[in-house]
Amino acid sequence: MKKERQMKQFMSKFLNAASLFLLVFSMFSTPLVTIAETSEGTTPSTEAVQPESATEASSSATEASATEAASSATGALAPSGADRAAAPRAPKAVDDVITSIKYTNNEGGELNWSLEPWATFKINATFALPNNKIHAGDTTTVSVPSQLIINSTDFELKGKDKDGKEQIAAYAHVDPTYKKLTLTYTDFAEKNSDVKGSFFFYVRVDHLLVPNAEKIPISITVENKVVPNEPPQPPVDYIGVKKPDTYTLNKVGSYNREATTPTLNYTIAINRKPLNIKNAVLKDTLQFTNAHYDRNSFIVEKGQWVWENATWVFKDAEPAIYEIDFPDDKSFVIKIANITDKEMYRIRYNVQLGYVPRDNEKFVNNATLNGEDSIVKKAEARVLWQKGGGNVEGYAYHIKLHKQNEAGEPLQGAQFKIVRNANKQTLTHTVDGKETDIFTSDENGDLNVPGLLKDDYTVTEVAAPNGYQLLKDPVTISENDFAQGNPNFDVTSKILTVVISNKKQNNRQLKVTKKWNDKKNQYKTRPASVTVNLLKDGVVVEGKSLVLSEDNHWTGAFTDLDETGNYSVQEVDVAGYVATVESEAKDSIRLVNSLETREVSGSKTWKDDNNRDGKRPSQITVNLLADGEKVDSLKVKADKDGNWTYSFKDLPKYKDGKEIVYTVSEEAVEGYTSQLEGTNLTNTYTPATVSIEGSKTWKDDNNRDGLRPSQITVNLLADGEKVDSATVSPDASGNWTYRFQNLPKYKDGKEITYTISEGKVPGYSSKVEGTNLINSHTPATVSVKGSKTWKDADNRDGLRPEKITVILKKALARSEAVEVARKEVTAKDKWAYEFKDLPKYENGQEIVYSVDEEAVPGYETSVEGTNLTNTHTPERTAIPFSKVWQDDGNQDGLRPESIVVNLLANGKKVASQTLTAETGWAGIFENLPKYEAGKAIVYTLEEEKVANYTADIDQTNYVITNTHKPGETHLTVTKRWDDENNKAGIRPKSIKVQLFADGKKVGSEIELSEANKWTYTFSKLPEKAKGKAIVYTASEMVVPAGYEGTKVQEDPSNVILTNKHKPTVPPSTPPSTPPSTPPSTPPSTPPSTPPSTPPSTPPSTPPSTPEKPGRPVQKKFLPSTGTVVSIVSIVLAVVLGGLALYILKKKKD
Repeated sequence: MKKERQMKQFMSKFLNAASLFLLVFSMFSTPLVTIAETSEGTTPSTEAVQPESATEASSSATEASATEAASSATGALAPSGADRAAAPRAPKAVDDVITSIKYTNNEGGELNWSLEPWATFKINATFALPNNKIHAGDTTTVSVPSQLIINSTDFELKGKDKDGKEQIAAYAHVDPTYKKLTLTYTDFAEKNSDVKGSFFFYVRVDHLLVPNAEKIPISITVENKVVPNEPPQPPVDYIGVKKPDTYTLNKVGSYNREATTPTLNYTIAINRKPLNIKNAVLKDTLQFTNAHYDRNSFIVEKGQWVWENATWVFKDAEPAIYEIDFPDDKSFVIKIANITDKEMYRIRYNVQLGYVPRDNEKFVNNATLNGEDSIVKKAEARVLWQKGGGNVEGYAYHIKLHKQNEAGEPLQGAQFKIVRNANKQTLTHTVDGKETDIFTSDENGDLNVPGLLKDDYTVTEVAAPNGYQLLKDPVTISENDFAQGNPNFDVTSKILTVVISNKKQNNRQLKVTKKWNDKKNQYKTRPASVTVNLLKDGVVVEGKSLVLSEDNHWTGAFTDLDETGNYSVQEVDVAGYVATVESEAKDSIRLVNSLETREVSGSKTWKDDNNRDGKRPSQITVNLLADGEKVDSLKVKADKDGNWTYSFKDLPKYKDGKEIVYTVSEEAVEGYTSQLEGTNLTNTYTPATVSIEGSKTWKDDNNRDGLRPSQITVNLLADGEKVDSATVSPDASGNWTYRFQNLPKYKDGKEITYTISEGKVPGYSSKVEGTNLINSHTPATVSVKGSKTWKDADNRDGLRPEKITVILKKALARSEAVEVARKEVTAKDKWAYEFKDLPKYENGQEIVYSVDEEAVPGYETSVEGTNLTNTHTPERTAIPFSKVWQDDGNQDGLRPESIVVNLLANGKKVASQTLTAETGWAGIFENLPKYEAGKAIVYTLEEEKVANYTADIDQTNYVITNTHKPGETHLTVTKRWDDENNKAGIRPKSIKVQLFADGKKVGSEIELSEANKWTYTFSKLPEKAKGKAIVYTASEMVVPAGYEGTKVQEDPSNVILTNKHKPTVPPSTPPSTPPSTPPSTPPSTPPSTPPSTPPSTPPSTPPSTPEKPGRPVQKKFLPSTGTVVSIVSIVLAVVLGGLALYILKKKKD
């Protein structure tokens, strides 16, 4: 109830809150109404804005066009503003100005093919502005169908005023949706009458809105009014968007209509068709001039190209890792390392143009992609710059060059190069399948250059026809030459004819050759070129000169000379040379230039004590320097008189108009210093000296034997002769060194050989190594050797170590012994050792050696001289043992009087003992070794065989048990009743029988009765006693009244007891009293015969079991009843019930 109440309270609160919410919601849900105010004559309208696709076209599609519209307008001069002043008003929309609309292909012809995506076509319109109605600021809006996109940029409509000057009549603006074009008029219509004209713009199908094939009606509206096509035109056929073929490399381009500088945009796609490219390299080359890459515009990204919504979309773009290089402004190289077939790339960049392109100008750009293990992939992008202009579009202009001579006769073979001035592009064409930039006149003197833009060009003749002079100045063609009114321009064919005339060449020429006499320009005085002027009749001919150089092999010719006249030449002076004419003829002159020369000479002086050390070379090298630069060298030797002189002859005196300053130098002579005085050289040499130094090394174990002297004498020998000696003793550091200084190195030009020797040192041998002395003395040595003796019972206890350490000690007189060496000794050494090569002396005193040993656990060490003895006493033990007989006290009399027990050590018999009853059947083995070879000996006992006995030995407690099982027998006693089947009814229920062994009672009486069928067997009876067979018999102790007893022993194992009764007539009354008691003792002899009949009934109880021997009494148990089980079950049930009640109570609680 509490929970229900809480729920009701919650629902009540919820409903209240909901009601409050609905109330508030109703308060705030009142619709807001906005009233938009519109201008008179206009209606608010909503248009869907279609954004421009930022996608690209496949390279196989029609060339993408970045078009720009153009127009023309004409008008007559209108009355002045004062004559037709109008009241000012606000700008308004004008809808009645377009007079016709039609579509054509881009070239203005019929559009008679199906359009592909990105393909453009042209919308052409004519207009006429009503007089006195159009004011500056008025507008006209032209809309295309929603399926189209305007592909032009903003443009201007221009016309000519009364003075023939071009003026802007209206501005055409394409709105951001590219679906509308708005004309905004200037005051041109206000100042002129009958203004009319035409304009055009380019459109294409919006493939994002029209993905499928469709026929699209071209319905153009002007201010929301449809202007019909004139004449009527059918819908254009559009093939729809199809997924283009994929390529590993694609490239597309477009014109950027937003850029202030003419700009082309390019996009390169890599791996749309997946390929593994190792060390990918992308190369891009511009095929046009006056353009350059915008290096800041490059964006290289990695992502995935997906064909989506009828266009390629680049997704998951992320910056790529790459290297870029620009060999020049017309090419670049991008390296992207390894590209897998799972990776795709996009590369975007811009190209800026250095001029404003002409209408229909085409731009071609190529890209190649290759790798180490893939073939080269190529892609080409073309951008067509479309720009209208009246009725003339495309590459429609031609230049026709006509080559002729002065007489007007055509000349064949003239060669020209033509350059477009705007972009410095050299025009080319194809001749015999090869592209060339040479245009050649034909047999009619003509050459045609078609497909040109209306622009400025420069024509340069590069080769004149044979026999004619080359045109000196290039011919310039202006854009204005392609205009009506120029008599050389055909308006219909658009051909501009340019006539170029050449003069004939004169045949006479004068060849000039230059010869140099300057040792092949050895001194580099020859100029790079010389100038030779032509003289006619001794007068210099202006403009006629030759420049001779290595490039033309110092040869040239004056050509086109008059046949008459006396020609000569004049060379412009060359400094340092004298010019002469070597030969001269009518058509050939040789000029010779010879150097002005001088001589440089000098001598060599030697200051070397007449070459005492023999270091003077056989020749020297003297270098000649001109203005500080080496120009020549001479090898100089002594002449026959021993004089050293040199001379450089025929040296040029001038260079570049200045006198050359000559100096000399000498290449270094080893060991000499050179001094220059003018052009004379002096070489000085100081005789060399040497020092001989060395050291004394003593190899005598640090003077161990005390024989080293306090000083020695070292002799110096020059070429084997003694020249000096020195006494050498140790310095403060104990080093023995010597030095002979300032010794002459040479004698008579030969190097002196210095050696040393040493005086005799007693007790030492001397050795010379270079300049070092080594004195050796081998100190006396001794050996200390000894052996190890083990006293350990041949290592019985296994304590002997694998090795011992012998310690060698030394001592000098009155000093303690100190350890000097250690040696490990093993059994492999036969426990012998030796310390060899021990110094016998120390500081001149004889050393006393002794030995000791590292302690060996478990051993005592003793030293006798240099021999060691290690002693260990093996551990002993004892084995006490005993004999146990299990033979029922020698019942069978088989026990021997003695036994022999052997002791085995590790399974081998080592001792024996004899045991008897006198030794108490026990013994002990004493003073036994406990170990053998380091392992505890396992002692065991062994008993020599005892007949009729089995032996069991407890090897732990050393107890020998001998067992013999005595023989057994049995006796069966049977009661027979001879009483006519108990006719008299007096047979007792049981009788008692006693067993006798050798006449002596054995055990208790047993009972015979009907229950055991009046028979019993005495079993497991000892067969013998003290070695003799026992005689067993059984007797009935009390013969029942009325019976006579007899006993028959059929064999040693069977006794039959017979009780016989002969019934008689019983007396009328029984005796007054029963017999008193049975006799206290059985009869001396059993009855001879059993009774004739057994008792009529068996005894009421079975006979008792004798104490010994006989079968054991089997205990009897009462059978179990179910009472206990039932009680246990009840108790268990009560317990379980209580437990259940407890659990139930807990659950309720």
